Amino acid sequence: MAFSPFVNYFSNYIYLNPTAELDILYGAGNQVFDYTQAEVMRYGAEFNAVYRFTPQWSAELIGEYVYSEQQSGAKRGYTLPFSPPPSGIFNVTYQPDGSEMFTSPYFAVDLRATAKQTNIVPPEKITEGYQLVHLRAGAKVKVFQQPIQADFQVQNLLNTRYLNHTSFYRLISLPEAGRNISLSLKYEF
Repeated sequence: MAFSPFVNYFSNYIYLNPTAELDILYGAGNQVFDYTQAEVMRYGAEFNAVYRFTPQWSAELIGEYVYSEQQSGAKRGYTLPFSPPPSGIFNVTYQPDGSEMFTSPYFAVDLRATAKQTNIVPPEKITEGYQLVHLRAGAKVKVFQQPIQADFQVQNLLNTRYLNHTSFYRLISLPEAGRNISLSLKYEF
């Protein structure tokens, strides 16, 4: 188990501050951001716990939380733009015994839950929370007596439409990637 809290104080934090202006001449109507400087206090924590039920079955819980507050400037008392909402991942992994051809096999399911972000800086908009399911499987496979690590993933299994509060794409209502299937092969030589 691990718990990593942090506290930061910045006397001159520089960031992009959203304005209510739209750039209709050169920016195709996109929102204008100004570089701004402020005193900022930031704190939060990361958490990680793993529990092994049996030699083959394990569960893991990972969480993160960040809070920022501007201590000076025109938006004193507000957070920073694009501040991440609290989120967590719950993982279950099964690692069966391997065989002569397949060694170190694993099957895993991740559930990622991200909270609604209501701690915003005007004119930022609230971002809804979301839940994602990811599947992973893999093993070392012997091909011509050479081990190759093969990993198969399906990210966003349920093809959930969601906006990431830390992404600039959110500003134009462009959702994050839908279902993504990937196969990775690694060979060491």
